[in-house]
Amino acid sequence: MTDFGEEMPFIVVRYGESQELMVNTQCMICNMIDFIKSATKHFDLEIELATEQGELKGISQEGVYFKMASDFISEREPLILLRVERMGEQMKGKARYLPLLHDPNVINASFLTNLAKHGPDSRKNQKIGRLQIPSKDDKSSNNSKSKDSTDNERKKTPKSREKSTK
Repeated sequence: MTDFGEEMPFIVVRYGESQELMVNTQCMICNMIDFIKSATKHFDLEIELATEQGELKGISQEGVYFKMASDFISEREPLILLRVERMGEQMKGKARYLPLLHDPNVINASFLTNLAKHGPDSRKNQKIGRLQIPSKDDKSSNNSKSKDSTDNERKKTPKSREKSTK
């Protein structure tokens, strides 16, 4: 009899009240996600996986659905199941990640701090598409620059305006 645990690449997904699910990673991410949702009874949720340190594996990212799970996840890696909450249309691409594991030994301050780095309030996620959202400090400096240039235009005489447009 063959011991598949040593030959097959798998991960352990932790969720609920210290429950664990063994998952084969030799499949496409879409199949792995469907299996995890079915086995954990989280059919309606968008899910993500994170390391025990709170680092995301990226299976919920756009464009990875049909890639191999083994390209994103290390063999025999224990992972935490997360719920993904997408923000509104104006916050496109931003999400909040909530752990679906209820184990205070794993879901601690360090885990939550690392996980929050990927959320909507993180500095890294302050981009929407290709536009950078300026901070309050940036807005005031931008307004003063544009105000100064407008004031300079107003101070010019009609002859100097003519020269600057030519």
